[in-house]
Amino acid sequence: MIIRNSAVVVGLALTVLGSAPSAQADENMYLQQIRQPNKLFITITNSQLIQLGLIACETMRVNINGGMSMAQARGLADKAVAQAAYSMGLESDRASNMNITSAAEDNLC
Repeated sequence: MIIRNSAVVVGLALTVLGSAPSAQADENMYLQQIRQPNKLFITITNSQLIQLGLIACETMRVNINGGMSMAQARGLADKAVAQAAYSMGLESDRASNMNITSAAEDNLC
């Protein structure tokens, strides 16, 4: 059920990528935070990072609005980032996924 919900959220997030980010979103700060040493252990473009960050934000938003705790929503966001990265042809690791979610929460959501 969680995998199915994550897949739905990833699909929804991919459809909203074309829409403008919120006024609070700061892509440059997000990229600065995530590009710090020991945050990413994969080769990835800035565009891909922004897409994954937006997916993390959308996953957290949907699940928190659905009544989940922040910790549970973060966990699902990590999984959604992993699934989206895989669909982009990236072999992401758990630490990178978690760091993408965390940086997105700080700067994009």
